[in-house]
Amino acid sequence: MKSEKILQILEEGLTPVEMNFQEDDWRAAIPSKPGWYFIETDTPPEVLEDVGPPIGQRHYNIPEKVKTSLFLKKYRACILPTDNPFYFVYSGEAKNLKARAREHMSGHHKTGCLALEKYTPLYNNKWKFHFALCPDIDDLNESKILRTYGEQIWRAKYGWPILCGK
Repeated sequence: MKSEKILQILEEGLTPVEMNFQEDDWRAAIPSKPGWYFIETDTPPEVLEDVGPPIGQRHYNIPEKVKTSLFLKKYRACILPTDNPFYFVYSGEAKNLKARAREHMSGHHKTGCLALEKYTPLYNNKWKFHFALCPDIDDLNESKILRTYGEQIWRAKYGWPILCGK
């Protein structure tokens, strides 16, 4: 599958779901299937830089990730808000999109994730979880490498989301 085909899936096949800090019902629209996901917000980068340290043992250090990613600003390689206040702050791939959405909202303290609901300053902004399903592949190893490839070609075209670390 050529990169153009995967980019087409990621550009035309994205389904947005508005995230909700108060209720879990938003995840019902997300399938428990392999695919790609992107987290979008209208939260200014300076708010993200000031949310404080991670709560959980393995939760991502949001201020540190923003600080590190902003280094790429001088190369015009990171994604930042422009005229539209919404911008993608995270991209990833998962074998179970629904589970990964839950983790990024309210992950266990030993799970590597954003754990957004642990940071009350983020409640004042809108957050969206966009997803696209990976083509049906029986072999999970092949699905994983395709998902990783898709994530990387998307980043090469659109830039580095500021909450990503690798």
